[in-house]
Amino acid sequence: DEAEGLLKSDPAYQNRQSVDVIENNLDNLLVRSVQRGYQAKKLGIYARDGVGHAWLMDPVARTLEILRLEGGRWTILVTHAGDATIRVEPFEAIEFSLGEFWVE
Repeated sequence: DEAEGLLKSDPAYQNRQSVDVIENNLDNLLVRSVQRGYQAKKLGIYARDGVGHAWLMDPVARTLEILRLEGGRWTILVTHAGDATIRVEPFEAIEFSLGEFWVE
């Protein structure tokens, strides 16, 4: 994915341990210029394939939106912002700080 490639090329990304959690959850690291089309396309594919959760991260706005697939439709569970310390579906047992993902 274009957005994922951009993020992975950042040296700050390469030193993050918590990133594996998000990568294993079919994350979507969104860049504003491709966000709308990318999001619609990927979420449609994920819904079709029965992926249970999607995490939509916007590094510019510093937000993480958690969605759950229910009855073939995406439901927004919560939106976190800033440097909040959070636990989110489907990994509630793991606590992490959103601030770990934002590049200054």
